[in-house]
Amino acid sequence: MSDALSIVNEALLLVGADPIETFGDDTTEQKIATRFYERNKKSVLRSYEWNCAKRRADLTPYVDSLGEPIPPVNGYSHQFNLPKGCIRVLDVFVGDFRPEADYNGERAYSIEGKKLLINEASVSISYTMNIPEAELDAHVEEVIILSLAADMCYPLKESNSTTQRLKNEFNEVMFEARTTDSLENPATILRVDGLSRVRY
Repeated sequence: MSDALSIVNEALLLVGADPIETFGDDTTEQKIATRFYERNKKSVLRSYEWNCAKRRADLTPYVDSLGEPIPPVNGYSHQFNLPKGCIRVLDVFVGDFRPEADYNGERAYSIEGKKLLINEASVSISYTMNIPEAELDAHVEEVIILSLAADMCYPLKESNSTTQRLKNEFNEVMFEARTTDSLENPATILRVDGLSRVRY
């Protein structure tokens, strides 16, 4: 079972640097790994709709100390808290349907900070969660490892050639991981004017 430390050490080994025993080590490797790890993990998770990180939730209204909903200052009638750990909203639903822009051209909803603003009294979403390392798909974990290695390489080794090689490997593995991930989901059938169109 992977954890943050094992992922960091895999990346350090790719760079040719010494592994660390804990995130409390007072070493150059530890300081650089700590600087990059969480940022790179979130960046990889946000970069694609990874199946392992997808979640669904009914949103709770943003309320005051008495539990009364607080409307936005302007533009929309309701605002909702995004779930803890949400790092990207993938889709928004009102009941079983996606909300549409109104006749004035206003967007159906707006993501602002950790809130979703909308002209609906209830809403649910699908989203990407900053999942624990133990829940990462093997391909996604490999992408994170290579992302870390590519970013840590120059600060640790000052090698442009190795840094570029790791970036190339990262791009290749990212493409393979996204392709594999997308094949797990069925094609979407779109019906337009009585005709069926397949979207992959």
